[in-house]
Amino acid sequence: MLSDFLFTVTSFFKAGLFAIGGGLATIPYIREYFNAVGLSGFDGTLGVSQALPGPVGVNVASYTGYMSGGGVVWGVIFAITAAVSVIIAPVIVIMAVSGFMSAFRENVYVTSAVNYLRPASAGLVAAAFAPILFSAAFGNITRFDIRHLVLYAVCVVVFAKFRNLPIIVPVLVGGAIGMLF
Repeated sequence: MLSDFLFTVTSFFKAGLFAIGGGLATIPYIREYFNAVGLSGFDGTLGVSQALPGPVGVNVASYTGYMSGGGVVWGVIFAITAAVSVIIAPVIVIMAVSGFMSAFRENVYVTSAVNYLRPASAGLVAAAFAPILFSAAFGNITRFDIRHLVLYAVCVVVFAKFRNLPIIVPVLVGGAIGMLF
């Protein structure tokens, strides 16, 4: 159990350490842990975590930690451990960098490094959602369902065109369409 605990701490610390761009950037690392401990259904876990209030990276970490704990008591311990581990690395980095950032804000090397981190952050977020998009479009690898791909494309176009809709409208429409498919 100690080795599982240490694996949880190091995995979620690593996820938090590379969370440049926010909680969504932690998803590929948490998915790696999810698969390593033999859990299944990560897309559902991510969906539930996005529906709950709070940062998505912490929500996914907490739920994944709970599921990997193997029971109520150890599940709660692993959930707290995962949540703290994913949070502590960015806190340490922010505390270390914030003192130096104001002194070196005009430095060409620092500005260049920050400019290179932006596309890396976008890449991490894209890496988090590429498997989900693939799963939504193709179901599983052996079966292609064009309905999923068309439904996704229609939703993107409609919701991009009508950005000012109350949030409940896309949620209800998505739920209704999901029940039909």
